[in-house]
Amino acid sequence: MIEWLSTNFGTIIICAILLLLFILAIKHIIKVKKAGGCVGCNVKNCKNGNCCHCHNTTAKQAIENEEEK
Repeated sequence: MIEWLSTNFGTIIICAILLLLFILAIKHIIKVKKAGGCVGCNVKNCKNGNCCHCHNTTAKQAIENEEEK
C-alpha cells in the first residue's frame, strides 16, 4: 500500500488540486446565482447588468431595447 502511494503521489496531488479547484468554481457559481447575478456574461451589448443570455433574450433584442431607451 505504501509503495502504491509513493508511486502515485504526484497523480494523487494533482487530482486533489483539480478537485479543489472544481469545488471552488462550483461554490462561486452558486454564490453568484444566489446573489441574482449571471455567471459567464461577457457580452459587450449587455449593459447595466442585463445579461441577455440569462434573461432569455438575444443580443439583437438587447441592442434594440437599448436603442429604444
